[in-house]
Amino acid sequence: MMASGQGERRSVLDAYHRRLTSDDPEVVKEAAWRWTKFAAGACFLLPDKEQIEQFINDPNGSFKGAILECHYAANGCFLEWETQLLDGVDKIRHIPATIIQGRYDLMCAPGNAWDLHKKWPEAELTFAPADGHMGTEPGVLARFLDATDKYKKLFSKAETVCSKGSTKEA
Repeated sequence: MMASGQGERRSVLDAYHRRLTSDDPEVVKEAAWRWTKFAAGACFLLPDKEQIEQFINDPNGSFKGAILECHYAANGCFLEWETQLLDGVDKIRHIPATIIQGRYDLMCAPGNAWDLHKKWPEAELTFAPADGHMGTEPGVLARFLDATDKYKKLFSKAETVCSKGSTKEA
């Protein structure tokens, strides 16, 4: 934690946001490194020190990711109200979807996936029972690949049906 005063201890998010939007590049760098280190440790069920170091020291994305994540969080993810995504699910209900959730995800609570599925029962909900947040964890990745294959087949069939009667070969 890098909060320096009592007020900053009450709102760590605000403290990070101030630092990550500072005009001083050294302040930004330190805050981004700390944010990224925390996030990297929280993303994996069983953090791998080498993987976390690689994540933290990625010059092409980790600091930008910290700034982006903090900006979204500090601005309430740009939602007008807390349940806006759940309340708006009717707009996407017609789209085939799979909700993939790591059981031990510390970044996005599994209860949120369940709440989404209750509002959108047409979407398939699948849990990776031994994984956290990262899409690179074995169970989450396997479910991503399964869903990708499933939708590739589904949309290939739909394209074939749509193209019948046209000069395009199916």
